[in-house]
Amino acid sequence: MSFWVTFEDGSQGCVELLDKAPQYPVEQDKKSWIEYQITVDNAVKTLAQEITGKIPVYVKRLPYPANPRLGKQSNCPAFCYSPKQCAGHSSCPKSYACSE
Repeated sequence: MSFWVTFEDGSQGCVELLDKAPQYPVEQDKKSWIEYQITVDNAVKTLAQEITGKIPVYVKRLPYPANPRLGKQSNCPAFCYSPKQCAGHSSCPKSYACSE
């Protein structure tokens, strides 16, 4: 899972939760899902702070990894070319490839 993180100083970057990703909730109700999202956000903020030493302020999901990538990276290339626009989406919102 890839996330676009904005830090207190205004800098931004992509953090990937690889081996530290929380498990999906067993219960499929709204409360469990919200608690899961909070757990994921906290895990990403903790990891981002460990990597950079900076304080993360905002965390938003990315459909694919993006540059700049911070910390340990997956084998997936950085397919997301406009992370500021795509942040918050679990799939690419564009109707065409960014590489076109």
